[in-house]
Amino acid sequence: MNELPITLHLDNVTFQLKENQNFEWLSDLGKAFCVFDKQDSGNLC
Repeated sequence: MNELPITLHLDNVTFQLKENQNFEWLSDLGKAFCVFDKQDSGNLC
């Protein structure tokens, strides 16, 4: 079964995940400028 990805917006970055996640806690650490969402592990920068 192939589910559609969830599109999320964080600061000025748009990316897709398999399931919804809450990244509000990241705002205390700074501003997101890049997301590598096409990898198995994924990375936020």
